Amino acid sequence: MNSNRKGKVGEREAAAALTEDLGLEARRGVQYSGSPDSPDVVHSLPGVHFEVKRTETLSIYKAVAQATEDAGGSVPVVLHR
Repeated sequence: MNSNRKGKVGEREAAAALTEDLGLEARRGVQYSGSPDSPDVVHSLPGVHFEVKRTETLSIYKAVAQATEDAGGSVPVVLHR
């Protein structure tokens, strides 16, 4: 599976888990808005930004830095599988 496809699958899995496990309304961000600067997951939890990483080797510092930068004033959260 190429990295682009793996990322899409990871974002869909994260949205499904947020919906099923936490009861949030969630969906993959890019597939609906079509913009590369869209959030990984669009959800109903205010003030939180989710950065989704589906990789064997996670660079946690880079992931947190990206989540923090993309979050704006929201709380950055990294989801990894």
